[in-house]
Amino acid sequence: MPAFLTRLFERLKAKADRSAAGTAVPAGLDPNERRGPTARERMLIRRRLRATGQEDAEAEALRRALGERQTLDELLASGVVARCPSCGELTGRRDRTCSNCGAQLASEQPTERHTAGRDQNGHATAPSTAVKGASSVRSPTPPAR
Repeated sequence: MPAFLTRLFERLKAKADRSAAGTAVPAGLDPNERRGPTARERMLIRRRLRATGQEDAEAEALRRALGERQTLDELLASGVVARCPSCGELTGRRDRTCSNCGAQLASEQPTERHTAGRDQNGHATAPSTAVKGASSVRSPTPPAR
């Protein structure tokens, strides 16, 4: 085959590959447009609103989040609710157990102790973190056989 036909076919193949690759943003979507909550996120917020069953600050914040079409990430960042580490259900910040699975939720008391020290020149150093009660799944030495 002549060299000019080979180059022509290579250029056509490269052009077809570029157009087939598409773009990172799907057609019809504006990447700058604000995204609202998904149907699942709205369902989780409504379920938590029904579970509160009372008129308090949490219920008001949940209603406002639904009205303003806040995403679940925005609601979690506001600190009104938290997620159960076991099942992912929305829970109140003050709840001790998950209403869905009964898992024990993190307590208000921190599990870490931060201590700031001073170096030899008297300057404050970064806090060191000492975790209480943490254990790794693996033991440092293999068990005796």
